[in-house]
Amino acid sequence: MVKFVNLSYMIAFVLAFIVFNKATELLWSRVDSLPNIAIVGNQITLATVIALAMAAGLTLWAYNRLDYRSYLTEVVLEMAKVTWPSWEETKRATLVVIMFTLVASAFIFIADKFWQYVTDFLLIPGA
Repeated sequence: MVKFVNLSYMIAFVLAFIVFNKATELLWSRVDSLPNIAIVGNQITLATVIALAMAAGLTLWAYNRLDYRSYLTEVVLEMAKVTWPSWEETKRATLVVIMFTLVASAFIFIADKFWQYVTDFLLIPGA
């Protein structure tokens, strides 16, 4: 259970890094007086390191909040209680949805063409 909570924090860290990295690169490109110093090659720059530090700080701050951790723990516990459908049940339900969608689409198409004919007959002389 704890591993899933920690996994969610790692996923949050990666997402925060992506957002902060794009934001710092955008900010860096807008401000001409800030040189974006390359740290390792052209891929890791000062803006990337700052984004990494911001993402790490946000993740550590969230990890130290007991209310966040207890909420994520409750989510993991509730997800463990879920009865997931088998592969056969999923395929059968998907087939039912596809068939219903096709039937409903055909009905709507026929109804649309019928009412288009009625409307054209009433509104357009000689149609």
